[in-house]
Amino acid sequence: MLSNFIRAEQMKIPWLLVIILLIGSGIINSTVAIITLTTHQAITWIDFYTYSVNFYSMFFFPLMTGIIISLLFKFEHSGGNWKLLFTAPFARKKLYLTKVFWVFFLLFFYQCIFILCFYSTGKLMNATGIFPTELLIKSFILGMISIVPLVALQLGIVIYIKNFATSLVFIIGMVVPNIVITGLPSIIGSWFPSALPFYLMMPEDSPFSPRVDLYNLYPILIITFLIYSLWSYQSFIKKEWS
Repeated sequence: MLSNFIRAEQMKIPWLLVIILLIGSGIINSTVAIITLTTHQAITWIDFYTYSVNFYSMFFFPLMTGIIISLLFKFEHSGGNWKLLFTAPFARKKLYLTKVFWVFFLLFFYQCIFILCFYSTGKLMNATGIFPTELLIKSFILGMISIVPLVALQLGIVIYIKNFATSLVFIIGMVVPNIVITGLPSIIGSWFPSALPFYLMMPEDSPFSPRVDLYNLYPILIITFLIYSLWSYQSFIKKEWS
Protein backbone atom coordinates (compact mmCIF):
# COMPACT_ATOMS: atom_id res chain seq x y z
CA MET A 1 0.00 0.00 0.00
CA LEU A 2 1.06 3.58 -0.64
CA SER A 3 0.83 4.38 3.08
CA ASN A 4 3.71 1.95 3.71
CA PHE A 5 5.87 3.86 1.22
CA ILE A 6 4.94 7.16 2.88
CA ARG A 7 6.05 5.86 6.28
CA ALA A 8 9.26 4.45 4.82
CA GLU A 9 10.09 7.77 3.12
CA GLN A 10 9.43 9.61 6.37
CA MET A 11 12.33 7.77 7.99
CA LYS A 12 14.72 8.86 5.21
CA ILE A 13 13.95 12.57 5.45
CA PRO A 14 16.62 14.58 7.34
CA TRP A 15 13.97 16.27 9.46
CA LEU A 16 16.25 18.41 11.60
CA LEU A 17 17.98 19.93 8.58
CA VAL A 18 14.68 20.46 6.75
CA ILE A 19 13.03 22.19 9.72
CA ILE A 20 16.06 24.43 10.32
CA LEU A 21 16.11 25.45 6.65
CA LEU A 22 12.38 26.15 6.48
CA ILE A 23 12.16 28.11 9.73
CA GLY A 24 15.46 29.90 9.12
CA SER A 25 14.48 31.06 5.64
CA GLY A 26 11.09 32.20 6.94
CA ILE A 27 12.78 34.34 9.59
CA ILE A 28 15.30 35.72 7.10
CA ASN A 29 12.51 36.62 4.69
CA SER A 30 10.60 38.59 7.34
CA THR A 31 13.81 40.27 8.51
CA VAL A 32 14.69 41.41 4.99
CA ALA A 33 11.18 42.82 4.56
CA ILE A 34 11.44 44.74 7.84
CA ILE A 35 14.87 46.16 6.92
CA THR A 36 13.45 47.32 3.59
CA LEU A 37 10.58 49.04 5.39
CA THR A 38 12.72 50.90 7.93
CA THR A 39 12.34 54.12 5.94
CA HIS A 40 8.60 54.12 6.70
CA GLN A 41 7.43 56.00 9.79
CA ALA A 42 4.84 53.35 10.60
CA ILE A 43 4.65 49.78 9.34
CA THR A 44 1.21 48.70 8.19
CA TRP A 45 0.17 45.08 7.78
CA ILE A 46 -0.48 45.58 4.08
CA ASP A 47 2.90 47.19 3.42
CA PHE A 48 4.68 44.53 5.44
CA TYR A 49 2.86 41.74 3.63
CA THR A 50 3.66 43.27 0.23
CA TYR A 51 7.38 43.37 0.98
CA SER A 52 7.37 39.95 2.67
CA VAL A 53 5.60 38.11 -0.14
CA ASN A 54 7.76 39.90 -2.72
CA PHE A 55 10.99 38.29 -1.46
CA TYR A 56 9.25 35.06 -0.55
CA SER A 57 7.53 34.40 -3.88
CA MET A 58 10.47 35.55 -6.00
CA PHE A 59 13.30 33.75 -4.18
CA PHE A 60 12.61 31.76 -1.03
CA PHE A 61 9.59 29.72 -2.10
CA PRO A 62 11.01 28.42 -5.44
CA LEU A 63 14.49 28.05 -3.89
CA MET A 64 13.25 25.98 -0.94
CA THR A 65 11.13 23.88 -3.29
CA GLY A 66 14.27 22.76 -5.09
CA ILE A 67 16.18 22.20 -1.86
CA ILE A 68 13.36 20.08 -0.43
CA ILE A 69 13.27 17.92 -3.55
CA SER A 70 17.05 17.50 -3.51
CA LEU A 71 16.98 16.46 0.16
CA LEU A 72 14.20 13.94 -0.51
CA PHE A 73 16.44 12.24 -3.07
CA LYS A 74 19.69 12.57 -1.11
CA PHE A 75 19.44 9.03 0.27
CA GLU A 76 18.90 7.46 -3.16
CA HIS A 77 21.88 9.28 -4.68
CA SER A 78 24.33 7.96 -2.08
CA GLY A 79 26.01 4.58 -2.03
CA GLY A 80 24.27 3.20 -5.12
CA ASN A 81 20.92 3.06 -3.35
CA TRP A 82 18.95 3.57 -6.57
CA LYS A 83 20.18 0.27 -7.94
CA LEU A 84 19.47 -1.55 -4.68
CA LEU A 85 16.08 0.08 -4.34
CA PHE A 86 14.79 -1.03 -7.71
CA THR A 87 15.79 -4.64 -7.26
CA ALA A 88 12.92 -4.81 -4.76
CA PRO A 89 9.58 -6.12 -6.09
CA PHE A 90 7.41 -2.98 -6.11
CA ALA A 91 6.11 -0.54 -8.70
CA ARG A 92 8.22 2.55 -9.31
CA LYS A 93 5.09 4.66 -9.61
CA LYS A 94 4.41 4.17 -5.90
CA LEU A 95 7.80 5.56 -4.99
CA TYR A 96 7.26 8.49 -7.36
CA LEU A 97 3.85 9.28 -5.84
CA THR A 98 5.37 9.04 -2.37
CA LYS A 99 8.01 11.62 -3.27
CA VAL A 100 5.27 13.90 -4.63
CA PHE A 101 3.28 13.52 -1.41
CA TRP A 102 6.21 14.52 0.81
CA VAL A 103 7.21 17.44 -1.42
CA PHE A 104 3.77 19.00 -1.15
CA PHE A 105 3.46 18.16 2.53
CA LEU A 106 6.68 20.05 3.26
CA LEU A 107 5.71 22.94 0.98
CA PHE A 108 2.38 23.20 2.79
CA PHE A 109 4.34 23.32 6.05
CA TYR A 110 6.64 25.99 4.61
CA GLN A 111 3.67 28.13 3.62
CA CYS A 112 2.42 27.91 7.21
CA ILE A 113 5.88 28.96 8.47
CA PHE A 114 5.82 31.99 6.16
CA ILE A 115 2.47 33.11 7.58
CA LEU A 116 3.61 32.48 11.17
CA CYS A 117 6.84 34.44 10.67
CA PHE A 118 4.92 37.24 8.97
CA TYR A 119 2.41 37.46 11.82
CA SER A 120 5.01 37.20 14.60
CA THR A 121 7.33 39.78 13.09
CA GLY A 122 4.45 42.14 12.36
CA LYS A 123 3.28 41.93 15.96
CA LEU A 124 6.83 42.48 17.19
CA MET A 125 7.11 45.61 15.02
CA ASN A 126 3.65 46.84 16.08
CA ALA A 127 2.23 46.80 12.55
CA THR A 128 -0.86 48.94 12.17
CA GLY A 129 -4.04 48.69 10.14
CA ILE A 130 -6.23 45.72 9.30
CA PHE A 131 -4.61 42.28 9.31
CA PRO A 132 -4.86 40.91 5.71
CA THR A 133 -6.50 37.56 6.51
CA GLU A 134 -8.28 37.20 3.17
CA LEU A 135 -5.13 38.16 1.27
CA LEU A 136 -3.09 35.58 3.19
CA ILE A 137 -5.57 32.78 2.47
CA LYS A 138 -5.70 33.69 -1.21
CA SER A 139 -1.92 33.88 -1.45
CA PHE A 140 -1.52 30.55 0.37
CA ILE A 141 -3.82 28.75 -2.09
CA LEU A 142 -2.39 30.41 -5.18
CA GLY A 143 1.12 29.68 -3.95
CA MET A 144 0.41 25.95 -3.77
CA ILE A 145 -1.10 26.04 -7.26
CA SER A 146 1.70 28.11 -8.77
CA ILE A 147 4.49 25.82 -7.55
CA VAL A 148 3.11 22.66 -9.20
CA PRO A 149 4.91 23.04 -12.58
CA LEU A 150 8.24 23.74 -10.84
CA VAL A 151 7.84 20.65 -8.64
CA ALA A 152 7.07 18.51 -11.70
CA LEU A 153 10.11 19.86 -13.57
CA GLN A 154 12.53 19.42 -10.68
CA LEU A 155 11.29 15.90 -9.92
CA GLY A 156 12.34 15.00 -13.45
CA ILE A 157 15.69 16.74 -13.27
CA VAL A 158 16.81 15.58 -9.83
CA ILE A 159 16.97 11.91 -10.82
CA TYR A 160 19.69 12.77 -13.34
CA ILE A 161 21.80 14.70 -10.82
CA LYS A 162 24.19 12.58 -8.82
CA ASN A 163 24.86 14.72 -5.75
CA PHE A 164 23.30 17.40 -3.57
CA ALA A 165 25.90 20.09 -4.37
CA THR A 166 25.26 19.90 -8.11
CA SER A 167 21.54 19.94 -7.49
CA LEU A 168 21.84 23.04 -5.30
CA VAL A 169 23.85 24.92 -7.94
CA PHE A 170 21.23 24.05 -10.54
CA ILE A 171 18.40 25.22 -8.27
CA ILE A 172 20.06 28.57 -7.58
CA GLY A 173 20.66 28.93 -11.31
CA MET A 174 16.91 28.58 -11.90
CA VAL A 175 15.89 31.11 -9.23
CA VAL A 176 18.39 33.96 -9.73
CA PRO A 177 17.01 34.91 -13.20
CA ASN A 178 13.68 35.69 -11.48
CA ILE A 179 15.08 39.19 -10.91
CA VAL A 180 14.64 39.80 -14.64
CA ILE A 181 11.91 37.29 -15.54
CA THR A 182 9.35 38.57 -13.04
CA GLY A 183 9.57 42.01 -14.64
CA LEU A 184 8.30 40.58 -17.91
CA PRO A 185 4.60 40.31 -18.83
CA SER A 186 3.06 37.04 -17.66
CA ILE A 187 2.55 35.81 -21.22
CA ILE A 188 6.37 35.52 -21.41
CA GLY A 189 7.46 35.00 -17.80
CA SER A 190 4.89 32.31 -17.02
CA TRP A 191 6.77 29.85 -19.21
CA PHE A 192 9.51 29.88 -16.55
CA PRO A 193 8.06 27.79 -13.68
CA SER A 194 10.24 29.42 -11.01
CA ALA A 195 8.52 32.77 -11.71
CA LEU A 196 4.92 31.54 -11.37
CA PRO A 197 4.71 31.98 -7.57
CA PHE A 198 5.55 35.67 -7.96
CA TYR A 199 2.91 36.20 -10.63
CA LEU A 200 0.17 34.57 -8.57
CA MET A 201 1.08 35.48 -4.98
CA MET A 202 1.85 39.19 -5.34
CA PRO A 203 -1.16 41.35 -4.41
CA GLU A 204 -2.60 43.64 -7.06
CA ASP A 205 -1.97 47.40 -6.99
CA SER A 206 1.29 47.08 -5.06
CA PRO A 207 4.60 48.74 -6.04
CA PHE A 208 5.91 45.32 -7.13
CA SER A 209 2.79 44.06 -8.93
CA PRO A 210 3.77 42.14 -12.07
CA ARG A 211 1.99 42.53 -15.39
CA VAL A 212 -0.36 39.57 -15.17
CA ASP A 213 -2.99 38.42 -17.63
CA LEU A 214 -4.83 35.51 -16.03
CA TYR A 215 -6.31 34.49 -19.39
CA ASN A 216 -2.87 33.42 -20.57
CA LEU A 217 -1.23 32.65 -17.22
CA TYR A 218 -3.45 29.75 -16.19
CA PRO A 219 -3.37 27.99 -19.59
CA ILE A 220 0.44 28.26 -19.55
CA LEU A 221 0.51 26.90 -16.00
CA ILE A 222 -1.62 23.91 -17.00
CA ILE A 223 0.38 23.24 -20.17
CA THR A 224 3.74 23.37 -18.42
CA PHE A 225 2.47 21.21 -15.57
CA LEU A 226 1.24 18.53 -17.98
CA ILE A 227 4.47 18.56 -19.98
CA TYR A 228 6.80 18.48 -16.97
CA SER A 229 4.78 15.96 -14.95
CA LEU A 230 4.49 13.55 -17.87
CA TRP A 231 8.21 13.86 -18.59
CA SER A 232 9.29 13.46 -14.96
CA TYR A 233 6.99 10.49 -14.39
CA GLN A 234 8.16 8.71 -17.54
CA SER A 235 11.79 9.47 -16.70
CA PHE A 236 11.34 8.01 -13.23
CA ILE A 237 9.60 4.88 -14.51
CA LYS A 238 11.84 4.12 -17.49
CA LYS A 239 15.28 5.32 -16.40
CA GLU A 240 17.94 2.65 -16.23
CA TRP A 241 19.63 2.88 -12.84
CA SER A 242 23.32 2.01 -12.68
